Amino acid sequence: NGIVKSRLTANGRQEVYVFGVNKSMAIKPINMRYLPRELSSLSVPEMKGVLTASGSSTENELSGLDKESLKSMVAEVSTSPEELAKLIAKANEPAASDIPNPRNNRSTAATQQPSPPNISTSQLRQGAERMSSMTPDQLRQQA
Repeated sequence: NGIVKSRLTANGRQEVYVFGVNKSMAIKPINMRYLPRELSSLSVPEMKGVLTASGSSTENELSGLDKESLKSMVAEVSTSPEELAKLIAKANEPAASDIPNPRNNRSTAATQQPSPPNISTSQLRQGAERMSSMTPDQLRQQA
């Protein structure tokens, strides 16, 4: 069992956190089976997700509806536990803007911070040597 954490990447895989090994793995969707979900077990947010993922409704149309109304709308879309599970997974995928572009490494969080301009390698080395000679207290004061 696991949780899908990403959309399809350029290499045709999705990041999935696998509970059995306690780590994330890149898995092809063809190698995944969704855990079937009965309509009666779905929460209100999951039912809204199913309806938006299927394209039958928008989030604005679903606001304010009670659980029974949502259940009947979901039943019109699908009652198959496997299909409901796929739609829930699709609804829970991160938005395209939340996923870093692998072709553009500058979009990752580690490299988004601006680097100081015009620092040479010798200046970096000198800074590293100064830091290595500092005590932990001095390093904390610098942070």
